[in-house]
Amino acid sequence: MTAPLFLYIQIIIPLENYPMFLPAFVFDIFCSRVAKEYVLGSISLPDAYAIKYAEGVSEEYDEVSKTLYIGAATEIIQFLSEIEAGEDSIFYLDSFAYNRLHYSNINVERKMKPLFGTILDPMKEEEYKADITVKNFKAFVFNLRSDPSKKAPAGWEITEEEHLAKFKELFEKPVSIFDDI
Repeated sequence: MTAPLFLYIQIIIPLENYPMFLPAFVFDIFCSRVAKEYVLGSISLPDAYAIKYAEGVSEEYDEVSKTLYIGAATEIIQFLSEIEAGEDSIFYLDSFAYNRLHYSNINVERKMKPLFGTILDPMKEEEYKADITVKNFKAFVFNLRSDPSKKAPAGWEITEEEHLAKFKELFEKPVSIFDDI
């Protein structure tokens, strides 16, 4: 008995013809990182940090405009100022990044090892938007204030996350004022 012919035909489709969008949760994590690095950094505008992440993923994914990162990070920082987060700003940003990585929805853990591919595989459709990221962040902060179990574990560092290991260099890459020029 022989197998049907279609089992023997190998179809080669070039990947450059398919959209390769950044997963929405990774975009959210990067926006929180832009905001965090801006708050902790010495550069007066978030542009250089946004460029770092926009260019840092351009080899694997379709381009994400730096203006999306800037818009989301600026609104997140403005929100943190409105609620007078002060020193807790970094805590909120880290906890948001932790939760976006480990949870696909509120109280629904993300499957870190899907049946096919990885959690960082490109998406076929663009699912990220700056305004949705900001809404997610605001909702998360209010949820965190009422349910402290959502906070990132003590000592958690995004650079030590095995699931984001391919972005470790990007997270640790220093930014200078000249990167914005």
